[in-house]
Amino acid sequence: MTAPKKAGPAAGKKAAAPKGASPAAQRKQAEMAEALIAKRAAEKAEALAAKAAAEKAAADAAAQAGAQRAAAERERQQAEALAAKAAAEKAAADAAAQAEAQRAAAERERQHAEAVAAKAAAAQAEAEAQRTAERERAEALAAQVAAEAEAAAVAAAQAEAESASARRAWSFAWPVTSERTPIETFGAVGLGMCDASREWIGWAHARALRQADVLAALARVRSPGDLMTLSGELVREDLAQLMEVGGRVGAIAAGVTR
Repeated sequence: MTAPKKAGPAAGKKAAAPKGASPAAQRKQAEMAEALIAKRAAEKAEALAAKAAAEKAAADAAAQAGAQRAAAERERQQAEALAAKAAAEKAAADAAAQAEAQRAAAERERQHAEAVAAKAAAAQAEAEAQRTAERERAEALAAQVAAEAEAAAVAAAQAEAESASARRAWSFAWPVTSERTPIETFGAVGLGMCDASREWIGWAHARALRQADVLAALARVRSPGDLMTLSGELVREDLAQLMEVGGRVGAIAAGVTR
C-alpha cells in the first residue's frame, strides 16, 4: 500500500489574507482554506483506502484462487490415487482369477491323468489276469494232452506187443501155404485187424502229440483272419493224415483179402 503523499507547503499554512481585509474575512477565508485542505486530505485518504481495499481484495482473490487451485490439485491427485488403487485392485483380482482358473485347469488335468492312469492300470491288470488264466488253461490242456499222449503211447505199445504175439501165434499155428483154409483166413483177418488197430492207435497218438503245437499256435492268434488261416491249415493237415492212415489200412485190408 502506497504511503500518503505529504501536503504541499500551503497545506499547513493558512492562506494569506489580502491586505485591507477585515479580521472576520480573514478568519473565514482561513476556515475555507482549511476546509478545502481537509476535504482534499479526506478524498486522498478515501482514494488510498479504496486502493488499499482493492489491493486487499485482489490479494484475497489471488489467495482464494491459489487455495482453489491447491484444492483442485489435491482432488486431482486424490482422484488419480483412487484410480491407481482401483486399477491395482482390478489387476490383482484379474491375476487372482487367472491363477484360480489355471489351478482349476491343472486340477482337472491331474484328475484326468489319474483317471487315465487308473484305467490303464486296470486294463493292464485285466490283461495280466487274462494272460495268467490263458497260461493256466494252456498248461492244463498241455498236461491233459501229455497224459492222453502217454496213454496213447502205452496203448500203441500194448497193441504192438499184442499184434506181434498174435502174429507169432498165428504163424506157428498155421504155416503159410498156397491155398488158405477157413481157419487160415480167419487168422489172416485177425492179423489184419491187429495191424489196422495199430495204425489207428498210432494216428491217435500222433494227433494227441500234435495238440500241444496246435494250442501254442492258437495262443499266437491275434486276429480273426489268422484264426481262419490256422483253422484251414489244421483241417488240411488232419485230412492228409487221415487219408494217409486210411491208405495204409486199405493196404492192410487188401493184403488180408489176397
